[in-house]
Amino acid sequence: MKSSNKNWLVLGLTIAGTALPVLFHLGANGSSEAVLSTVLTSTAWLALVLYLFAFVARPLNQLLAVGPTRALMRQRRLWGVAFSGVHTVHLALVIWAVYFVLGIGIDALSLAGGGLAYGLMYLMLITSFDGPARALGPKWWRRLHRFGLYWIGLIFAYTLLPMTRSEEVLPIHFVLAALMVLAVAIRLAALVQTRNLKQSMKRSHD
Repeated sequence: MKSSNKNWLVLGLTIAGTALPVLFHLGANGSSEAVLSTVLTSTAWLALVLYLFAFVARPLNQLLAVGPTRALMRQRRLWGVAFSGVHTVHLALVIWAVYFVLGIGIDALSLAGGGLAYGLMYLMLITSFDGPARALGPKWWRRLHRFGLYWIGLIFAYTLLPMTRSEEVLPIHFVLAALMVLAVAIRLAALVQTRNLKQSMKRSHD
């Protein structure tokens, strides 16, 4: 199957696979603030897990290069597409809940930071297809995806970890925080390894 067809298939399946249970849950339990909080949080956590797979795929394979990490690396693009699908459902829920059910607004800072994250996510999704990726070029593709990954990670850290704000801290938040810290550590370790390799090669040519 062509990579573009795989992207469309994964995007459609993740949107449908996320939206249908959410709609069933809302239909069975109503749209109270507590129910909305549950579906919003659940979709955000699922999106975070998929994001972390995409975030660590390349550096983890660089560090280990074993069967599972090679498989993770091969599917890195699809992890990112799946993340975009789930987070699209989350965005639709946010808009519906905030503006049409709860009737509240979003502060300017959250709107700007989150809006930029979603803009980057959709640019990264578009350039996950071969044609737009070729048009953008490898240099700008890397820049876009690197900046997008880190910016989205910052927004996740702010919005999903209540220890950064005044909300109840649950055990799952410590798990999510540990996963995010581990993911950053993996990327830093790969960066250090790359720099050490470059320095070693430079010394060998001197």
